[in-house]
Amino acid sequence: MSSAFDIIFKGDKSKSAAYTKATTLFDAIGGMNEAPLQNSDVRIYCDNDEYGPGKRWQLVPDVAGAETPNSKLPLKKQQYLDHINQVTRHTGYMGCQKSPDILGVTYSMTLTPDTGADQNPKRAVISLCDAAFSQNSPRLLSDIGSDKDITVNPITDFDYMLSLTFLHELCHSPATLDIPADDEAYGWEEIMELGSPEAINAADSYAFLGLSAILNKRNVRIAADPTDAEEGMLEFITPPEDLYGKGKRGIAFTA
Repeated sequence: MSSAFDIIFKGDKSKSAAYTKATTLFDAIGGMNEAPLQNSDVRIYCDNDEYGPGKRWQLVPDVAGAETPNSKLPLKKQQYLDHINQVTRHTGYMGCQKSPDILGVTYSMTLTPDTGADQNPKRAVISLCDAAFSQNSPRLLSDIGSDKDITVNPITDFDYMLSLTFLHELCHSPATLDIPADDEAYGWEEIMELGSPEAINAADSYAFLGLSAILNKRNVRIAADPTDAEEGMLEFITPPEDLYGKGKRGIAFTA
């Protein structure tokens, strides 16, 4: 029998660097509390990265003497600044605005010198895009009634869950794991294709580990059989007939 950790990270948690990273992440999340903006490590927005006058994202001011002012460049060559949090992004990258399919983006780049010197130097901004709220699949596991048998669905059906997206983005924050966002693996199927070293540095690995813990509270786990697990099959931890008595289950009620 394999645990969710073994399935995702392909290794023994007692000897794995992934175990240290996973505990670091979840300890950090468990210790999160609200703070004033200047002091906060993570700032969360649901504005779909809208840009322009009056928006959070605005053009970086033109530099005197520049061959072509930033404001005169084509959109894909312009540099934008989140003026509230004083973080920037790669030139031409539009975040949530890049594609209607993007679920979330994390930003932690600052200008040099840091124009937000009065703010937390390790700050990160998470944008949860409109697409994260408009998928047909449930946004949260709690949206699926407790009377529903979720083992009939593979874990791939939860790839677009909002809580999974948020946990994925938290992995990119410098305050947690600071995992680079380059050449990422997305979704259960791509995570299963990774070797152990690659899985350790994939944000979705930790997102699915977190989802597994939530599933456990519903008496559900990733299938213990390795082949079924790779296909994303789910199963009950304790079969319902054992929870409610052997044999055919009778009518249950609470008064």
